Amino acid sequence: MADRGGASMFQGLRRMGGDFLFSIVLMVVLLVTGNIYLATATGLVIGLGQVVWLKARRRPVDPMQWAALALIAVLGTATLVLHDPRYVVAKPSIFMAGFGAVMLRPGWMLRYLPPGLLERSPRWLFVAWGYVWAAGFFAIAAANLVVARYAGLKAWSAFSSIAPWVVIALLMVLPRIIFPPIVRLWARRSAA
Repeated sequence: MADRGGASMFQGLRRMGGDFLFSIVLMVVLLVTGNIYLATATGLVIGLGQVVWLKARRRPVDPMQWAALALIAVLGTATLVLHDPRYVVAKPSIFMAGFGAVMLRPGWMLRYLPPGLLERSPRWLFVAWGYVWAAGFFAIAAANLVVARYAGLKAWSAFSSIAPWVVIALLMVLPRIIFPPIVRLWARRSAA
């Protein structure tokens, strides 16, 4: 029997890759050609093409995809019209800072917890970890601008393609290491 957890994770990653295909293409074209204007135009065409394709097939366009497309459309167009790459370079920072701002809502991650975990764990732990997520996203947003400013467009392209995924992976893996001893200590103190 197939591992349904692995299949659903693959499906989720595939969907996420599809949602951000135009951003991925932009980064790849920039890395290969070194031409921010060609990369921006290619990303715009791919992003608009995806929406047209989804609409033609009567499939919904996810709000996250609309938001990312709106950012690349506005900032990408500004980059092309004004011949200034700073606009498209700011897109990941705006996107990540927006996510960070949403994550400042106390308890935002409680709805993502497996059933029963909150009853066995202190609520404050998950509220605090939500703030750690927000800080991580703000850090990525700031680092993106610093790398773009001081390391050049190719380094920025590599950084903005890899760094967010590394930070997200750490934010997902660290609780598996950090939380168990905290939860055990909390359970002992609650029982006493």
